[in-house]
Amino acid sequence: MRIACLLIPHFPHQIEQRRQGKGLSYPLMITKGNEAHRYIYDSSEELKIPFGTPLQEALSTHKNYKVIEADEFLYKQIHEEILDGIQERLPVIEDAGLGCIFIDLQGSEILYPNDAYLARALLEAIPFYLQGKLGIASGKFTAYLSALQARSGSATRAPLNQEGFLQGFSINLLPISKTIKNRLHGFELHSLGDLVPLGIGPLQAQFGPEGNLAWKLSSGKDERSVIPRSRQEVILEELIFPTPTVSLAFVLL
Repeated sequence: MRIACLLIPHFPHQIEQRRQGKGLSYPLMITKGNEAHRYIYDSSEELKIPFGTPLQEALSTHKNYKVIEADEFLYKQIHEEILDGIQERLPVIEDAGLGCIFIDLQGSEILYPNDAYLARALLEAIPFYLQGKLGIASGKFTAYLSALQARSGSATRAPLNQEGFLQGFSINLLPISKTIKNRLHGFELHSLGDLVPLGIGPLQAQFGPEGNLAWKLSSGKDERSVIPRSRQEVILEELIFPTPTVSLAFVLL
């Protein structure tokens, strides 16, 4: 199994940065929520503010910024356009959230003779004003980490020794709940390499299915397949009447 991960880091921020234009002199904080609970939706990469951080907490630790409201409709629209572009190149893709797409590479060698051609085709599906990167591996999680390691506008392929490649990454990157991550940190387990020697049994006994998943992904044993995205086709029809009509009865005939 070969899977690619197309990643556009800080997707909302990249879009807003273009909308704000060259005159933007301060880092952006993109927020969501009501007045009682407004939180960080995305921000400039240099601010390093986690998603969900309360706005007041973020404002207390950062100076010289610009706060704007998230335009989720626009972000989703652009994301869907990118999904369509990727699916025109390879049919089996998974929408993993704004700016993150998994692609099943089975059969891709028929269209693309090597990974260089493949990477160029997939990266060209991204609008010119967004910086994306691509990771290729035998599993979804490793492909995602490979994409994180790639430079903007380029691709990287995970080495065959996946366990050696994975061990230095933080457990915060695992697709498990924040509660479980905090408990792992409490046991002084901070990296993927810290989890592997424990074995699957103790982790599953202590943390249930999420412990099982955490050990498998940390060991490079990612059995999850790409969940195919169903493409919706919009069919439009129109009726032209010889004379204007305001009655629904004529339409239903």
